Amino acid sequence: MRLMFLAAASLAAATSLAEATDLPFKAPPQPVAVSNWTAVYIGGYAGGTWANSHFCGFGGSTVGEACNHLKISGFVGGGYVGFDYELPNRVVIGARLSAPFGSFSGDDSAALGFGPPGATITAKFNWALLANGTVGYDFGPWMPYVGAGIAIASTSATVSAPLFISSSATGQEQIGLNLLAGLKFAYTRNWAFGVQYNHIEFANTSYTFTGPVGSAVLGPQPVQLRTDSLVGTVEYRF
Repeated sequence: MRLMFLAAASLAAATSLAEATDLPFKAPPQPVAVSNWTAVYIGGYAGGTWANSHFCGFGGSTVGEACNHLKISGFVGGGYVGFDYELPNRVVIGARLSAPFGSFSGDDSAALGFGPPGATITAKFNWALLANGTVGYDFGPWMPYVGAGIAIASTSATVSAPLFISSSATGQEQIGLNLLAGLKFAYTRNWAFGVQYNHIEFANTSYTFTGPVGSAVLGPQPVQLRTDSLVGTVEYRF
């Protein structure tokens, strides 16, 4: 009787094992890759404008002729709002609107084309808006991108020298080209940090300076403003 019971138990175990081997193999579930670059975002930036920024037109020259280059530098900051959308091929397209502020100056009086020695020029954005389309690529937490668009701004300039009356002017509203390139790093799902290069090139415009600087009465001056800047960025992604 005992032998019959052991034989039946062995047969049942063998049958169960045979049925188990016929079941399809199921792999453990794999994590699904989810893009973290599709989002609406707001952010800010700050950095420097360096020597590639310049004015042309002082001393009677005109843009396109013998331009008097003036190297200027300074601080630039601003805020922006934008939207990114990631395509199935990991390309990220987007749009952004930013508002820079800042001032920049230079003291090369020889480049200004007039005296007295030590004359300086300081320029600033009264207001500015940059509208860009962007294209990037999703490398996981990293995203390089480039952009192009238009810049609209009102700028003002002041020429001054020690012991002399300064001369200031506000240019007309200007429209120009804006190019940018940058790299973002997603620190978390909501916070991203990065670095960005920005180039703005405005068309030639006329500044009418009031008041003499030394013996020079500047009057109307054709000026072209180009700025290049490198800034750090921080943004919050919704």
